[in-house]
Amino acid sequence: MNLNFRTNHLSGFFVCIVFLSLFYTSSYAQRGESTFYIEDEAAQVATLSAISYSGILDYNKIVPSIEVNLEDESLATNDKWGLIWHSINRQDSIVMYLAQHKEILHTYALIIRGTDTRSKTNLSDDFDVCDMVDFPLANNKDIKISKGSFNLLESLIRMKGNVINTPYSNVTILEFIQKFTQDHQFQKPINMYIAGHSSGGVAALALGAYLAKETAKIRFIPDFLVKYRVFAFGNPSFGNEAFSAYCNDLSQHPFVGFQFYKYSLSNDYIAKYWIGEPAKMFPESLKWTRTGIRTVKSFQKKIKSCFDKNNIQYVMVPKKNSKRLIVLEDNVIDSSIPKQKKVINSWQDLFDYLSYFHNINNYIKALKGKEVDYLKIAK
Repeated sequence: MNLNFRTNHLSGFFVCIVFLSLFYTSSYAQRGESTFYIEDEAAQVATLSAISYSGILDYNKIVPSIEVNLEDESLATNDKWGLIWHSINRQDSIVMYLAQHKEILHTYALIIRGTDTRSKTNLSDDFDVCDMVDFPLANNKDIKISKGSFNLLESLIRMKGNVINTPYSNVTILEFIQKFTQDHQFQKPINMYIAGHSSGGVAALALGAYLAKETAKIRFIPDFLVKYRVFAFGNPSFGNEAFSAYCNDLSQHPFVGFQFYKYSLSNDYIAKYWIGEPAKMFPESLKWTRTGIRTVKSFQKKIKSCFDKNNIQYVMVPKKNSKRLIVLEDNVIDSSIPKQKKVINSWQDLFDYLSYFHNINNYIKALKGKEVDYLKIAK
């Protein structure tokens, strides 16, 4: 009798647990796509991404220049975000900062700067696409990202900084999240935007997927330390089909708080890089000098050769026709660009031309925000 009673009692207990888990899973699925109740969040996060370029011409002015732009009430961010943590890797020209919303409790934005075209390391990682490596924590050898994006992710994971007005000094972003959540034992999860433009968008998605897995709490009912919401603006593709599926699975997992979005401008060629035919990487309207053909267009043949040899195929993450992929109408058209800017003699000429379409301020304008003067240096 006692044994049967205990067995029935335990069976009932586990039925209740399963029921609760299904109930919360259903509730999570219904609320999973909700925002953090920030108006015009895409415009704000795009603006924060543009602010990461502040002081790019003077490393000693990066932090004060970021602070000046964060305090600008005329921008979409409207002086509602304050800098609380930053880390700068001068050797590899990587900048990452963490801002806290001044009005919405426990809401943060982790922003990674995009490519500095003066940095050999940045450019090397951007074009290191002929080798793919395993994505960390995935526990699946089929899930691959480009070697260059992996190098960037490794750097971001190691970068350390001090958190303003807290006892957390010389900590990585993961250490900060772990210490902060452990010390405060919040009843509700932290809301964390992760965003970037160009290679910063690559970094945002890779780091977001990494952090979401690292900080997930596994319990009988859905409960996570942090709800991550990733925004990537104009980033080239860097993962394979399995990585795309992995990100999608993370976004639907009841125990992991992870949502991700990619914003692409209709005329932004860089946002379409590494998928499809390499021959379509550049607009047909460009005029090539002999030197330009030798230094740039020959690169297309190398890319196609190594992709074929190593069986490399990148896919857009999120995929085309996904509601997570938002294509914005560009406000810059090819016919408006001076003809002399379409004559390509070097890589720099090509970067200058593509920047007309790829500039983060074009994304902000398409989202009805005000352009950021990130070349402005704080006094």
